[in-house]
Amino acid sequence: MRHINFSLSGGAGSVASTLAAAQRQAGWDSSVLYVIDGTLRSQPFASPLHTLAAGTDEYLLKAGGFNSSLSTARDMVRTSIINQIPRGSIVHLHGTNGTVSFQEIRRLSQTHTVVWTLHDMNPFTGGCHYSLGCAGFEQKCAACPAVRPPFRSLITKNLKAKATMWEAHSSIRVVAPTHWLADSAGSSSVLGGQHIHVIPNPLAPEFEQVPVATPSQRGDGEDRLVVGVVAADDRAPHPLLTRSVAEPRSYVVDEGAMPPLPAALMA
Repeated sequence: MRHINFSLSGGAGSVASTLAAAQRQAGWDSSVLYVIDGTLRSQPFASPLHTLAAGTDEYLLKAGGFNSSLSTARDMVRTSIINQIPRGSIVHLHGTNGTVSFQEIRRLSQTHTVVWTLHDMNPFTGGCHYSLGCAGFEQKCAACPAVRPPFRSLITKNLKAKATMWEAHSSIRVVAPTHWLADSAGSSSVLGGQHIHVIPNPLAPEFEQVPVATPSQRGDGEDRLVVGVVAADDRAPHPLLTRSVAEPRSYVVDEGAMPPLPAALMA
C-alpha cells in the first residue's frame, strides 16, 4: 500500500505514518509518499514552488479575516509522486493539495484501488479546509466568503472540477474519521452521492505506553477530570473546546478551576 500526503507532519501526515507503520508490522509492503517531511512554514525552501503557491493562497487569494486555510493555487503545483507508485498497489490518499492533481487521481482510480481519507473539508469545498459555518459547498460555492471577490469564480471552477472527478470515478472508497465530517461531506454537491465510511483515526502506539496515575498513586485520593484535545491547530472541528483552554497542553483540571465553557458547548 502507498499512502500519499503532502507532508509527514500535521494530523494527516501523522495518521498516514501511523497506518503505514502498523501495516509494515503486519507484514504489508506499505510506505508514505510525501513532498516534504516538515511544514512549509518551517522548511520554506524544501519546495519553493509549493511555498510560493501557499503564500498566494494565504496572502493574495484569501479574504482578510477568514480564519481557515485555503488551497487553490497549491493544487496547481505538480509533483512526480504518482510515478513512485508500484503497479498493483493500493493507494490511500490523505492530503492531496500540491501532491496529486484531480487528473492524476482520475488516472489512478482506473488502474489502482484507491481509498481517500478525508482529514478536513477541502476535498468537497471549492478551496477552504473548513467552511466555518458557510454552506456554499452544498451548492456551487457561489459568493465564497473565503476569498477576495475577484477570485470567487476560481473557487466555483475548482468545486466543479472536483465534482467532475467524482462523477467520472465513483469507485474511489471514501473514509471520514468522524461522523461530523462524513455528514458534512454527504451534504456536499461533490460527495453527496458517495457512500462514506466512518473509520476513526488510529491511535499511535506511544499513547498506549503513557502511564495514567490513579488517585492512590497521586497520593491525594481524589478523582479528577482529565480532558484531552488533540489537533494540528485550533481550526479543527472542535475550536470551541480548544478556545476554552487558555494554554493547550497536557494537564489536569481540578474541580472549580475549569475555565467557563462557551454557551454553544452547553446547548
